Amino acid sequence: ARPVPDPQDYCPYCMFNESEVSELWLGALAEVFDLNRNEATKLNLIAQALEG
Repeated sequence: ARPVPDPQDYCPYCMFNESEVSELWLGALAEVFDLNRNEATKLNLIAQALEG
């Protein structure tokens, strides 16, 4: 994974801790894990969430 190209334009999709994941809007995780989405973008979003 790589860093977000433009952190000022970053839009988080969820918040999580060791025991739960909370979508920031209904369907946010479905959008992240959609099979039609660019794989590099998906991995980038996951990496950014883990770093945050």
